[in-house]
Amino acid sequence: MDELNFENINEKVKEYAIKETKKIKYSLKEEYNESVGNLRFYVYQKKIKFVKITKTLQCTVSIEDGRNKLIVNNSCIHSTDKLIVWTKPEENGNRIAIFETKGSDNGLLKIFNKSELLYEETGFINDIIFIDDGFYIIKEKRPDKVTDKKISRTGVYLNGNYVFGNEIEPGNGLEGYTFGDKLFIVSGNNISSTIYSGNINSPSDWKIIEKLECQVKLLGYRENKTYKLLYEGSGYIASSEDKFSTDDSIEDAVMVKEGL
Repeated sequence: MDELNFENINEKVKEYAIKETKKIKYSLKEEYNESVGNLRFYVYQKKIKFVKITKTLQCTVSIEDGRNKLIVNNSCIHSTDKLIVWTKPEENGNRIAIFETKGSDNGLLKIFNKSELLYEETGFINDIIFIDDGFYIIKEKRPDKVTDKKISRTGVYLNGNYVFGNEIEPGNGLEGYTFGDKLFIVSGNNISSTIYSGNINSPSDWKIIEKLECQVKLLGYRENKTYKLLYEGSGYIASSEDKFSTDDSIEDAVMVKEGL
């Protein structure tokens, strides 16, 4: 049953789930077929999931005819019946990364150069950081079985080798940002965040520069200042020296040439 994805699950639980799923499908077959027919119109409507724009690339992920499509500079370069969870274009280049799944956390990373497929990797992959001669992959290592006492950990890998993450608390996510030759890693959960920084080519030198008691999104780095959106209270934007707030709640922000 390909539509069922059991990650690291006990074999007896897996057998029980498959057996009960078959029973439900058989008992609800007529209702299922009717519901699918009624919902098909809405599922197959064309809609935009998200857009990412850089100096050289305009990347759009859309849903059309029940398929997820990656459109780059007005050309569809990839179409799949899986879910494209995220996409990340290179800031100053032509590489694009996407992560697609069948609905679980475990999925497939694909990296394209314009329309050419460069690389694929399966796993629990959260992010990618492009560098001049390659890329870092941020991914989670999970135990083989849910009964294992090993702890899931997220780390940064270069060419398959683990290069950063020993200090990261189990269960914390990681996101990577680059500004010139400077790299930032944001580690956190729903209540706290830690920001690491260093030279993009020297993972051993990435050190903690700030700890925060809230979620955070890094917006940019300009004139030796970091700008970030802090999800504390109604939300506010802060640089290394100043704070900026509005009368309304701030849900998101982006840094552009003229400001925020």
